[in-house]
Amino acid sequence: MDENEEINRPAAHCPNCSAEYRAGFDTCADCGIALEPGSAPAAADEPGEVPEREDADAWSEATRRAWSEDAVGDDHPEPVAVARLRLQEAMLLVGRLEEAGIPARVDADVGPYWVADLNMLKAVLVPRSRLLEAERILEDVRTGRERI
Repeated sequence: MDENEEINRPAAHCPNCSAEYRAGFDTCADCGIALEPGSAPAAADEPGEVPEREDADAWSEATRRAWSEDAVGDDHPEPVAVARLRLQEAMLLVGRLEEAGIPARVDADVGPYWVADLNMLKAVLVPRSRLLEAERILEDVRTGRERI
């Protein structure tokens, strides 16, 4: 194996999207999850081939991954509000929920963030099936057991 082949040999792969990474990477740039060592496994139906990603558009892929029923095995993918908070607090809670693996977003029901009043209450949305988990995290934050 020559030097260029060695440098470009995959050292890790994403278990979610099968993207392969060289040495020095530990998190998938697309999925945000920890990489597993070695090359991506070949697709079961086509030996030697890595499955292609369906969505080339990054926005469509992110939306599918976060909210679609087939992507997360979610029986109730429609978003529901877990809380209504001031914009900054809502955005911090979204970050904490995503850290726990719960897809979340701030509802943009009253115009873009850059013109929003910072004291205006915004809904934090999560998939219905993850609502109880999100409520537990919110309760831990509100009681001071955890910080956002």
